[in-house]
Amino acid sequence: MRYAAGKYSYGYCDITGVRVPYRKLRTNWKGQRVSPEAFEDKHPQLTPAKGIHDAMALKDPRPTDGFSVGTVTSITTLFPNTAGGGTDNV
Repeated sequence: MRYAAGKYSYGYCDITGVRVPYRKLRTNWKGQRVSPEAFEDKHPQLTPAKGIHDAMALKDPRPTDGFSVGTVTSITTLFPNTAGGGTDNV
């Protein structure tokens, strides 16, 4: 289907309501027909990058504190000075 060129036509900006030549109107990312002065690009943060994955775990981790993997120890063994029940000498 063919459309008229709009050479002598006018349109109205959806944001400001200003009468603008039809060929000058632009469509923004919200689908509104706006004048060049009211046009704003879509902010990059509104479209997050795809395919970027944040790693959650290390491959083949090795503990460096002398404990083997899977060993359950009490909190007093790991942190003997924080056993509680005493006064803090500040």
